[in-house]
Amino acid sequence: MNQSQRRQQIVIFEATQRCDLSCRFCYNVWHKHPETRHDDLEPRKTRELLDKLLSEAKPANFTISGGEPLLREDILDIVLQAALSGAQVTLITNGQTLDRKKTKRLVRAGVRTFEIQLLSDRASEHEYLQGVKESFERSIRGIEAVLSTKARMVAAFVATKLNLPRLHQTLRLAREMGVQGLMLNRFNPGGRGLDNLTELSPPPDDVLKMLEVAEHFAAQNKFPVSVSIPIPMCLVDIKRFPHLGYGFCSAGEEMSYPTLDSAGNLRPCNHSPLVLGNLFEKGFWELMDSPKRREFIETIPEICRGCEHLPECRASCRAAAIECGGMEPLLARIKALGK
Repeated sequence: MNQSQRRQQIVIFEATQRCDLSCRFCYNVWHKHPETRHDDLEPRKTRELLDKLLSEAKPANFTISGGEPLLREDILDIVLQAALSGAQVTLITNGQTLDRKKTKRLVRAGVRTFEIQLLSDRASEHEYLQGVKESFERSIRGIEAVLSTKARMVAAFVATKLNLPRLHQTLRLAREMGVQGLMLNRFNPGGRGLDNLTELSPPPDDVLKMLEVAEHFAAQNKFPVSVSIPIPMCLVDIKRFPHLGYGFCSAGEEMSYPTLDSAGNLRPCNHSPLVLGNLFEKGFWELMDSPKRREFIETIPEICRGCEHLPECRASCRAAAIECGGMEPLLARIKALGK
């Protein structure tokens, strides 16, 4: 296919590495890979960068994340530029600074979906995981601000050993607030989270219990729940959970989500520290077709090689496996159990 005809379905733009939270589970790569740290480009250079990305990749979906993207003073310009390209814009934010006025401006600029963390129905638990006092109240206000608009509001629950016992109550809170669905993300090792593996990593039985709770709630309440971080099929038969959306590693597929940072560096996904190159120096498709990315796609954990589920399961999260020395903790525990 001619490169001018190619289209990337999803692109993630990490608008900044700055953040006003200190989440214990944060997978952002710069916490463990100082060579990936950088300052944001000035607004003019950011516009140039996004112009190149949007014209070459032609993304159908443009997700803005961070750090915390609302810390950028030019966030409205970034949203507007992406929306004017024809992309559907999603904003992943911690919601700490969202009020109704700011939210309406973002929606007018082009944000169609907001994603905000809701880690527990208990303030103390939510705040412990985010590392900042009073963040729960600010998160709730942010969610309520989005719900006052016509934008779609999706809550994000990061499932750790600490907050999994409150999953049902948190799902109930999200539904009662009126959010349109919940992203159920198991704790995925990376970044700052690597320092907290023992405290946060749920054992395989707890992951299965998580899916059972979510399946029952989704079925009983017709409430959309999407399991976004891959869960290996050697642990779970997804046919048991027909009411859950279920995703696998999309590396190498059309629905992969290459991630561009705020200095122009392109990575295979937001969980991987591997820099394919800089978009100011090379074309988007040249980087996507590079040997570096091919090697990332073809790196499969030893435990997964030869597995009958590999074509569909795609080896769980290969970025997390690489970050953990070849095997992520969940797979290691499954292996230890002899499953």
